[in-house]
Amino acid sequence: MAHNPANELVVAILHQAVPPPRIGNTLKPMKPGGYRDSGADIAFALRSMGIKIVTECRVRPDDDSGWSFPDSEIGIDNAIARGANCLWLNTVLYEGHSIEQWLHRVRIVGQHPSMVHRCDDKYETNQLLRHSGCPVVDSRLVDLRKDETPIEFPVVIKPVRGRGSQGVRVILDAQQWRAAVDDFLTQGSFGTIAILEPFLAGEECTVTIMPPGRFSLHEKACDFESPWCLPPVQRFNHEFGVAPYNGTVAVTKNSRVFDNRECRAATTKELMQACVLAYGIVDARAPIRIDCRKDHEGRWLMFDLNAKPNMTGAGRPGRENQDGLVAMASISTGLSYRNLVSDLVVNSWTVEEIDSP
Repeated sequence: MAHNPANELVVAILHQAVPPPRIGNTLKPMKPGGYRDSGADIAFALRSMGIKIVTECRVRPDDDSGWSFPDSEIGIDNAIARGANCLWLNTVLYEGHSIEQWLHRVRIVGQHPSMVHRCDDKYETNQLLRHSGCPVVDSRLVDLRKDETPIEFPVVIKPVRGRGSQGVRVILDAQQWRAAVDDFLTQGSFGTIAILEPFLAGEECTVTIMPPGRFSLHEKACDFESPWCLPPVQRFNHEFGVAPYNGTVAVTKNSRVFDNRECRAATTKELMQACVLAYGIVDARAPIRIDCRKDHEGRWLMFDLNAKPNMTGAGRPGRENQDGLVAMASISTGLSYRNLVSDLVVNSWTVEEIDSP
């Protein structure tokens, strides 16, 4: 819930500087740049809204560097020493992350590390959602070191702890399967265990679920007592059946927000209700994004819950086409990117608040 006015807060953005640990036989690779680009977008937008931010050094709007702090113990200590009392966790979290020692001392924008640790296991998360009544694609784990060829094709192979569409491939036959397994193991970026899913050939969309709180829609304050959805965003122009990684193709080039008619469709409403249910099941504290596809019967099925959606947004010089999927959906509701990020700061949380009955 909203706490104090934004002018009482001093915000520091964290970026990824520390590689996530190996968990069992799975890995989540570092993101090139460590989310510095979106960190700079966020910080620039907050400053333009009059919210006080601290930066690692002197910054330029056209340069990603310096706007955010490394997510290491030294980096976080530096942010706190510079006066930050609110940390935006624009990084990959996990149990044992350096931020844990600061959780009781500052306000947070982002998820709790233990939540991300659980949700980054895509298989276990989908199992949890399915068993809780959400429409989720079937899946199973496979040890790629064993000679185990799928019985039916096409199938999707994906990392257990992946990021976006990196490492995701649609496999059409046994020959492609063997090549994909060889690539997966040779690269070594994701570990030796993968997820297998049936390929859903229907329409794809992604849904952003927002936390409760006060948000500025069309410049008017709107109070949401429970989690709520932004309009779904359709994904198209897939490459070999998979939405291209947004580090390669700007999502504004292959995505569009559902119009009002599409949002009013019964199937869309059912999907959005299921996404709100999923938000509560995983105990989210900040925006999450759920990727979904239609099966051959036209049913929407979830296939990937992202606990740390990309928060890039236009505003800085040269970033005119860099609205991410969350920003695109937000802007369509009358919640500008600047208002989106500033409202998330005002709705930041503390451990004491989420632990209270």
